[in-house]
Amino acid sequence: MDSTSSLGDYVAPPIPTKCQQSTVEPLSQLTNQAETTSQLESVRCYQASVFYMKPDPLYDKEKPYFMNVPIDPAWVPKIKQTNVSYTRKTIAVADVRGYERLFSLDKHGFRLEDIQTSLEYHDFANTDLVVTRYYQEVQVFLKQYTGATEILPFDFQVRRKDPTLPLGSRGAPGKAQPFGVVHADQTAAAAMRRLRLFHPDFAEKYAKKRFQIIK
Repeated sequence: MDSTSSLGDYVAPPIPTKCQQSTVEPLSQLTNQAETTSQLESVRCYQASVFYMKPDPLYDKEKPYFMNVPIDPAWVPKIKQTNVSYTRKTIAVADVRGYERLFSLDKHGFRLEDIQTSLEYHDFANTDLVVTRYYQEVQVFLKQYTGATEILPFDFQVRRKDPTLPLGSRGAPGKAQPFGVVHADQTAAAAMRRLRLFHPDFAEKYAKKRFQIIK
């Protein structure tokens, strides 16, 4: 699980030395924690090629965007699907299996835990089952591991890769595809907007208190 928090400073997870050395782009800007880093020196590291948004002077004039609705070809070039271009970067990925306990939601922005569910794989295509059963399971799970006083489910997406779609496709309504680009889902300000949109009764209550969006 990972989170966007309305409060607190983000502490980057420690990166094993050999992972730092194996990257094309050095990770020296990430904050290392000596004690935890020494425990991670034996982890396996892999190189992975990932896509980032490519810097473009255009973004000084207009905000990067992607239209998450179908665009009629007749609208182009006046209206485009996106004004974003991407660049590929090679990074190091550390296999932290066996070291899950070293990471915490508050310090690193993510935590690795297993959640048990009564749903089968095919059940996640059933919205009613997700909302009536899985939501409750997630509420119990998050209360146990975060100590939160309130858990407020507000949305879900089931993403299953469709090999018949072209590379980079985001799919169609109800058939969302895995998103293959490095991105951040929420900012702190967006977290508050989400709370106001989906749970307005709690927005006033928690406006000056700590709350998190956890995925």
